[in-house]
Amino acid sequence: MDEKVQVPMMSMKATVPNMKNKTFSSLILPYKNERYQMFVFLPNHDNSTADIVSEISLDNLNYWLDTYTESVLDISFPKFKMEYTSNANASLTNLGLGIAFSNDADFGKINNDTPLKIRRVVQKTFIVVDEDGTDAAAVT
Repeated sequence: MDEKVQVPMMSMKATVPNMKNKTFSSLILPYKNERYQMFVFLPNHDNSTADIVSEISLDNLNYWLDTYTESVLDISFPKFKMEYTSNANASLTNLGLGIAFSNDADFGKINNDTPLKIRRVVQKTFIVVDEDGTDAAAVT
């Protein structure tokens, strides 16, 4: 799979935690609310994404976290936005909440005049990475 695709890129200079090892280089980008962070991994020339994934373990993650140091980097990164929408009815039913979707649902404390049931529960998630930073959210 050596197909190349042109994508919009962003460039910035920033002070970010980063580290390198024999398999990859990595940096940490904060989300806009700064409570969460995005970990970015770039395989070294002789390695692949699969090589990085094969090294992921709780012990390695804890070790790697101790090796990040902050420095000023010139960062070039693809700009992107991803959205995903899913229907959570099946998952909620599997968790034992299926009655809420049936005619046997009892939401009388919300509205005693009209029988209510839940038709569907939808979750929409997104992530945006651009010059303004990294932003993500989920709404159900």
